[in-house]
Amino acid sequence: MEKAKFIVRPVSRRDRDDLVGCYYSYWEERKQNPLLGLGFLAKKPTLKEEREWFKNMYGSVRRGDTIASVAEVDGKVVGLCDVKGQRRLADTAHVAVLGIAIRKEYRAMGIGSGLLKDVIKRSGKRFDIITLSVFGTNKKAEELYRKVGFRRYGVLPKGLRRNGREIPHVYMYLDLRD
Repeated sequence: MEKAKFIVRPVSRRDRDDLVGCYYSYWEERKQNPLLGLGFLAKKPTLKEEREWFKNMYGSVRRGDTIASVAEVDGKVVGLCDVKGQRRLADTAHVAVLGIAIRKEYRAMGIGSGLLKDVIKRSGKRFDIITLSVFGTNKKAEELYRKVGFRRYGVLPKGLRRNGREIPHVYMYLDLRD
């Protein structure tokens, strides 16, 4: 696929409705692809719940606990990448967890790489280590994470269960001090 013309920028308040639409698109995609490598709640959230999620995420960004970037194509947000700090314990405040999701029709166009590079660059001023987990069946995602510097540090066999199938859960990290 050819690269999309996109911009990557920090998340803003005006992105709420586009991001809610993205999340609902993943719920629809899951019907055709039950092994879609995203975590889902037990039931589809209501619009009110999704707006509350955005409010909380954006508040975390404003407090400096989360770093979040969006990818925009033709004025519409098509993906989100965030790094959430683990501030609950002082001993782990230097570690963050990464999440990323891109609308199906915009994958394999360089957007994931652009989002990752932006968030990683911005995270270096706040965190020392970024962790993530990925479905063992999602080899493309794992390859992308490796390309930007993540390394495997463990696999939990049968760590994920979806539609009666048990899937390995792969854990990766990036030390920003290296």
